[in-house]
Amino acid sequence: MNIRKATTEEFDSIYADMVKQFPPEELKPREAFQRLFKDESFDAFLVLNAENEPVGYFTAYKIPKEKMVLLDHLAVFEKYHGKGYGTKLLPIMQKHYADWKGLILEVEQPSPHAPNTVRRVRFYKSCGAYKLDMCYLLPGPDGATPMDLYFLNCGNFKGQVKPAEVVPALREVFTRVHSTFPNAKEVWKLLEKNYARGF
Repeated sequence: MNIRKATTEEFDSIYADMVKQFPPEELKPREAFQRLFKDESFDAFLVLNAENEPVGYFTAYKIPKEKMVLLDHLAVFEKYHGKGYGTKLLPIMQKHYADWKGLILEVEQPSPHAPNTVRRVRFYKSCGAYKLDMCYLLPGPDGATPMDLYFLNCGNFKGQVKPAEVVPALREVFTRVHSTFPNAKEVWKLLEKNYARGF
């Protein structure tokens, strides 16, 4: 498997798949991605199989000062589900971002009433991701959604990051990535107040 940057035209098919696979409260409007494409810290990649066919994609946002990368979206196109591609996506990202400390993952909280959330957490953990002990809210069009934050080490980084180390990266994420949601500033103020109390 290989990866290559997606063009703005190719992103149309990626976004159409996002609409199908991601909850609406987690999805930014198409115009937000058009703006992000102009930001050199934003990445949108297609994942290709041995036949050079696009089987999946990921979008990410690099925070250079903290040497961290937000994994914004990651998915296998629906017609390629169940073919083993999913388990290869995160290792590909770890290799691509080998010079960075690691990936920040915004993950739906697991619920027995939503089996996909349980499977997703199991998948991330099987790849080496670990949960950060901090509260988190994802801003969205209809309020804020409680999420869990995980971190996946990349390159030569060993050990585990501390929540306090991630806060400056999250501040950047809310300023540059989540700012398209009208309530982003309000949600961040709430989180920042909570983080100021300590971990």
